[in-house]
Amino acid sequence: MLSIKNVKRLAEKKYRNEHGLFMVEGEKNIKELLNSDFIIEGIFVTTPFLDSVIDLINAYDERMGTHIELKEVREVDLVRGGTFVTNTTGIAVVRQKEEPALDTVIEEARENIVLMLDDVRDPGNLGTIIRIADWYGVAHIVASSTTTDFYNPKVISATMGSFTRINVLYSPLEDIFMKARELNIPVIATTMDGASTHESKLPQSGFLLMGSESHGVNTEILTHATHQVTIPRFGKAESLNVSVATGILLDTIRRNSL
Repeated sequence: MLSIKNVKRLAEKKYRNEHGLFMVEGEKNIKELLNSDFIIEGIFVTTPFLDSVIDLINAYDERMGTHIELKEVREVDLVRGGTFVTNTTGIAVVRQKEEPALDTVIEEARENIVLMLDDVRDPGNLGTIIRIADWYGVAHIVASSTTTDFYNPKVISATMGSFTRINVLYSPLEDIFMKARELNIPVIATTMDGASTHESKLPQSGFLLMGSESHGVNTEILTHATHQVTIPRFGKAESLNVSVATGILLDTIRRNSL
């Protein structure tokens, strides 16, 4: 396992990819992690937090057939080694998973909604979108190469543990659009002048395409959409935050299935 001095470097994408690792900080995320199938290399942990999660750690070791390396440290060491301003619990060093195969994502889109993110760069937004996806039973996300990295510590933190249940594939979106056309899989896109979500019957499977925070879905990409919709505006705000809009669209789709 990396030393506590080197863990902070996992905030850098290049370093994460070089080692195939990422960091998980804080009580909620570590507890969710211990209930997942991610491979945990080790945990830097305060003594009080270790006492509170030792049963989870033992259950994880038994389930996974491993023995997590544990190092008890001071709170000040966690702050120095991580990204949190305060941390009274721990930092886990975790092995990255392989991305899902394109064919797996396509098959999922034939039965369920798959989120498609184009140029979503804010880590907080991506983390919130992952959490929203988990709430609405969406297990797969396809992201453009310019979308922020799934393993960014700010993304992981914002998911509040939902990162353990969501699969993200980074892929050229054109590859997805081509497969969707071949298999007649719907692509739902948000735009300012689309059909009202209050009046539209949206498909219960396919891709839900969300665009960048600043520009939304660009015109070229919109040509691939089979459904263009807009969330009705009643006030004067220029736009909606992309994670908020994602939640509204997913709720609309799920409500239509009732």
